[in-house]
Amino acid sequence: MKKYQNNILGYLNTMIEVTLSNDTKFNCEDGVSILSAAAGAQVVLPYSCRTGQCGACLVKVLSGETEVLIDEIYVQENDVEEGCILTCCRSAASNLVLDAISLNEFNGYEPRTLPARIDQLAWLSDDCLSVILRTPPTSALNYLPGQYVDLIVSERLRRSYSLASKRREDGKLELQIKIVAGGEMSEFFRTQASVGQLVRIRGPLGTFALRANTKKNIIMLATGTGIAPIKAIIEGLCVEDKFKQFDDIQVYWGNRYEQDLYEAQLPTLSNLTVTKVLSRGAKSWQGPLGYVQDVALDDKLDLTTSTIYACGSEDMIIGAKHKFLAAGMQASDFHFDAFVSSGRE
Repeated sequence: MKKYQNNILGYLNTMIEVTLSNDTKFNCEDGVSILSAAAGAQVVLPYSCRTGQCGACLVKVLSGETEVLIDEIYVQENDVEEGCILTCCRSAASNLVLDAISLNEFNGYEPRTLPARIDQLAWLSDDCLSVILRTPPTSALNYLPGQYVDLIVSERLRRSYSLASKRREDGKLELQIKIVAGGEMSEFFRTQASVGQLVRIRGPLGTFALRANTKKNIIMLATGTGIAPIKAIIEGLCVEDKFKQFDDIQVYWGNRYEQDLYEAQLPTLSNLTVTKVLSRGAKSWQGPLGYVQDVALDDKLDLTTSTIYACGSEDMIIGAKHKFLAAGMQASDFHFDAFVSSGRE
């Protein structure tokens, strides 16, 4: 009996309490990431890549100690100075208080693995492919517009892609896939994928979706296929005319060259303005030149009444966040999903 009691006490000693700024609490076992511990307790914290590369799960530690489990690739020097960590990379080493709240709007969207068949393949541009997937009729994926799925072709071939539409009545899922020379998934879609082929998906994943505390003006930044989740979010705003809750919705979509632009099929709304931006446009280009974050800032939008949703390249996300926060925007109003390379695409 004494040995049993000691085992119980040892187990309890490994369970550390994490408290969020809205007084939500959960336990974190030794060696388990804070993000995983929260998910196990049905507490949703911001996240995306889960590998320390994107920065979506960055939070400030108000008190307590943490232990590094994997490298925090994204963390910048100023983040360290401010006491910030990535919850996907660290475990709690003592009782913690974090400057974060649980995202209750994501409750009920637990990820699961489903079979899916390729229903349609269509080129949007020379190097961007639209992929439509269908799941079994009794296993439609429930998700919030803006979230992503892992596409699983085999045990060794798995990549993350944003869902490019709101939930469709037919249950089909749309992905927009950039085809990269030499990429393993790109090579699969370029030479092997066919209509009717069976794959698997894991999702929904990530917390890039319209937040409950979104302000009256929305600024959306996208580069390349980062327009896909932006499109999904806007389509979601069309349901029951939710877009009418907002005064202004500004979308800035950046690409390098004019041939990189494709028909994104964004809904037409009375309060929606779409600005296409090229960073290396030809002389014939009549639109703005530069980077999306700079073009948006040049438009002198009211940042005090705005919430930003940004999706695309890591460089764009880092640059945009730095510049918008320097311009006076609060970090809590800047939501993003950075596309981080697998190294093999």
